Amino acid sequence: MAALVTWGEELKTGWTFLDDDHHRFVELLNDLHRASRDGGGSEAAPAVLADLIALMTAHFDKEETAMRQSRYRLLSDHRMQHDLMRAKMDELALCIAAGSVVTAGALIDFMLDWLSQHIRRHDRDLARHIAKRVSVGR
Repeated sequence: MAALVTWGEELKTGWTFLDDDHHRFVELLNDLHRASRDGGGSEAAPAVLADLIALMTAHFDKEETAMRQSRYRLLSDHRMQHDLMRAKMDELALCIAAGSVVTAGALIDFMLDWLSQHIRRHDRDLARHIAKRVSVGR
């Protein structure tokens, strides 16, 4: 059966330091989707969430460093998007720690929205900004 999300040009920014992590986000989403489809989504969700939080933390640190170094004009807006994602992931982790079941479907929906909204809009804008800064030698 096909993956839920296929990694391709529509998700690429052109910068390896962004795209490698984004590709891993897609892999985690597809892993969770497969587990859910096979009946093990609730059991897989906590491990996928833990992997997602670890990846997200490192990824956001890299992005925010690049934004500061390149004097990205939308740094505070972009960081606010990251903060919202961190808060949502923390909320899900707290639910799991409290013994609540975090459904695979809820996590899948959240990740799909993140991929379609954040990467396609915000991260691509950042990538264009970095390309301009690099192309003029700054």
